[in-house]
Amino acid sequence: MRVHESTLKLTEANTQLIRLQKENLQSQFEVLRQQVNPHFLFNSLNVLTSLIKLEPDLAEKFTEHLSKVYRYVLENKDNDLVDLNTELDFLDAYMFLLNIRFMDKIKMDVNICIDAQLYYILPLALQLIIENAIKHNTMSKKIPLHIQVFVDGQQMLNVTNNLQERESHMASTGVGLKNITHRYKLLEMPEPEFYKTQTHFVARIPLKKKEPC
Repeated sequence: MRVHESTLKLTEANTQLIRLQKENLQSQFEVLRQQVNPHFLFNSLNVLTSLIKLEPDLAEKFTEHLSKVYRYVLENKDNDLVDLNTELDFLDAYMFLLNIRFMDKIKMDVNICIDAQLYYILPLALQLIIENAIKHNTMSKKIPLHIQVFVDGQQMLNVTNNLQERESHMASTGVGLKNITHRYKLLEMPEPEFYKTQTHFVARIPLKKKEPC
């Protein structure tokens, strides 16, 4: 009887611990998300201010794409997962803004060989990975930051970029990548992989296939 009671108490304690860990991760995610979005908005508004004075037609297009980006953020802020094709549509609008901001110093190739409507991904995962690449690498029109997005044979979404690392005396906090990892833990899904080769940084993000109706 005592053994049964001890086992029951241990099970309850483990359940409570898991719940507290999830709540802690969720709390951390909310803090991290608030760190990302205002920073991007501030930079975008600075670009828009300049465009309004110099190129009003381009400023109008920039505003439209900025609206698409933040509509996506608002519509999916409470969603754990989104369709991969929806995330890729967001990526198009996001990259338009970045190409204006960095004056074509970023090149991107997207090659998705699966039906994107059949898979889920974490919302804003691509933004955080690309933001990380921009933060830690130099770029120029002569030697642009080259980002490739593709799905490998294991149905993992790969995002790679050439390494042109900035010189920095401060250690990286890796906020964006930790954000992604924390969210995968919350969903109890396989964790993403982040690593460097001699020439590239590689992010591998698991996709979740939709259940058949």
